[in-house]
Amino acid sequence: MTTPATIPEQVRAAREARGLTQAELAVASGVTQPMIADLEHRGANVTWATLARLAVVLGVPLVIDPEAPAPTVRLSERGKRYRARQRGVFLKKE
Repeated sequence: MTTPATIPEQVRAAREARGLTQAELAVASGVTQPMIADLEHRGANVTWATLARLAVVLGVPLVIDPEAPAPTVRLSERGKRYRARQRGVFLKKE
């Protein structure tokens, strides 16, 4: 069996391996069930604190692997403008 590659896949696989429903994981971790569903299905943004709580309940380590490839991040146009303003740079519309 191969190890799931993404955080959403890993959370879902660990939850299912423990025989937990999303609702049961939510109650045990203090995270809402919709947040768990969003994480598993759409890769919702979550904090390290949330990942740590899920890892404790699921009995899995939370590890940063410096050898793993960096994830691809895409910003919307609004996000690009926001990031540029944060750096004092403004993007011109083309």
